Amino acid sequence: MSRTLSINIGSVNTRMAVMEPAGPVIVPNREREPATPSMVAFAKTGECMAGEDASRQALFNPLRTVSNVWQELGSSRQTDVDGSLYSPAEVAAILLQRLREDAQAWLGEDYFPAVFVVPASFSPEQRRALEEAGRLAGLEPAGFLDEPAAVLAGAGLGDGARHILLCDMGGSRFDVTVLESGGGAFRTLAAVSSRVGGEDYDRCIARWLMDRFFRDWDVDLSCDPAAAQRIREGAEAAKLRLSQEGIAEISLPYIAAGRDGPLHLEYTLTRALFSEITAHLTRTAAAGVQQALARAGVVPGRLDGLVTAGGAIRIPAVAEAVALAAGVPVPPGGNPEERAVLGACAAQARVFQPAPAPAAAF
Repeated sequence: MSRTLSINIGSVNTRMAVMEPAGPVIVPNREREPATPSMVAFAKTGECMAGEDASRQALFNPLRTVSNVWQELGSSRQTDVDGSLYSPAEVAAILLQRLREDAQAWLGEDYFPAVFVVPASFSPEQRRALEEAGRLAGLEPAGFLDEPAAVLAGAGLGDGARHILLCDMGGSRFDVTVLESGGGAFRTLAAVSSRVGGEDYDRCIARWLMDRFFRDWDVDLSCDPAAAQRIREGAEAAKLRLSQEGIAEISLPYIAAGRDGPLHLEYTLTRALFSEITAHLTRTAAAGVQQALARAGVVPGRLDGLVTAGGAIRIPAVAEAVALAAGVPVPPGGNPEERAVLGACAAQARVFQPAPAPAAAF
């Protein structure tokens, strides 16, 4: 029997993993990257592209590129491409087919049952649409696992942990869950979601870059889709660099044409300035932690465990704000981006809820 493929759908990236004898492992895409952009694009030649291929051409084809293909699942909104209408499930199936092909090439297997790791707020309609997309892509949906359960399964918490705070910041939202453990199970005491994520931090950097450029050159780059896309990519790269270093050089040559020739965008962003221009986002994240703890009746500093997930939790200001609001430090080590998908593999022996049942309470 083929191994079950765990697929963690994310607004920015999607990840896959399988259980090997030595434990769960990430399944890379064909570029040998651990994550695949959650993007689909339609070329003017009629070709459908997904993942890295879609991301690479987004700069020149922004109006025919769909980012966060999971966002519209369960809705009636359709994507119109030259008069051909694609349902959200059909768009998502293009990406899932690419993932299935990458898994086939890496694992040497042709058939995959798939367990989907989804946000706990995913509705029955969204789950049905995702199940349909999986079947259209040649996968056999084997069930769903809510992100909190998957993250906890991959966190390796000790038996003595009673009150646990789970903070998951992805591309578009920040989910905070306070859980109580006992008898080998988890019970949700409180859950708070905020619409703030890594993409919001990207947009703040992009806005800062455009404002600086407008002041320097009197050119509004937001009116140029190709320039705006380059700036968004440069902003994301700067954010990632500032998670490791104190300064990021942003260089985008030939970004626009001026009266005397081409114009180049060349700016330096420090971590301190980055924290300043995104402070309102970080305050929202901290408020979510405070609100969740208050609802659960747990005093900050009295937690037995803090688990983080999602790539944006790596932003130093976010990690510091979460630790301050929780009253406990963010534990070092591990890869928060991969925690959910690896945890899903570790939890595959459990009985998953059948689609499209509502999210289980943990």
